Amino acid sequence: MPYGIWHMKNAHTPEFLRHRSDLNTGAPSHLKGYLLAATAAVLWGFSGVVTKYLLRRQMRPDELLVFRTLIAAAILMVWLGLKSPQLLKVRRADLLSLILLGVVGLTLNQGFYYLSLTMVSVGCSLLLQYLAPVHLMVYGVLSKTERMTGAKIAAGSTAICGCALMVLGQEGGIARISLAGTMCAIGSGLCFAFYTAYGKQVLKSYDPRTMITYAFLTSAVVWLTVRPP
Repeated sequence: MPYGIWHMKNAHTPEFLRHRSDLNTGAPSHLKGYLLAATAAVLWGFSGVVTKYLLRRQMRPDELLVFRTLIAAAILMVWLGLKSPQLLKVRRADLLSLILLGVVGLTLNQGFYYLSLTMVSVGCSLLLQYLAPVHLMVYGVLSKTERMTGAKIAAGSTAICGCALMVLGQEGGIARISLAGTMCAIGSGLCFAFYTAYGKQVLKSYDPRTMITYAFLTSAVVWLTVRPP
């Protein structure tokens, strides 16, 4: 997921919180946000195509996940260590939150996604995964943190209908649908929704770079445990 990046000197000081508040009250750059989101979507789709190719070359999903998370964690750790080492400092009391985000939001999310790619097409898997906004909307209504509107109902219904058409329209029709692959893709979407909602809470205390670095580090440790070298 893409996040805005800004410079800061002290990640856990009152100055840091005031700095974030000042940024939030400024006029948002909607165009930049849309471009970042579109770029992230394109890159995520491209990664699915590359992953599908590698899986067809007899690589196992857990092997790919070890490489992906380990390389990402190493790059992020080195980058922050050289550019903004203060962002690597986290409070011990917050470690559990960061670990939970990494386990559910990245490890399970990507694990379900990669498994789904062994059973369904890239397009089908991605479309089902991107039901995450619908999951978030339902959670918001149930937790009374979001108000249901006609526009939201229409958007959610359209998304669900589109996913149903994608699944039912697979080659061979309903008889050829992989139930396991479909459930894995939906499971990935649920974990993605958790990453978005829970990550938003983590971002109240930490810079996006800190959050994503520790999330990838946690995921890398889990996959190295599951699939040691």
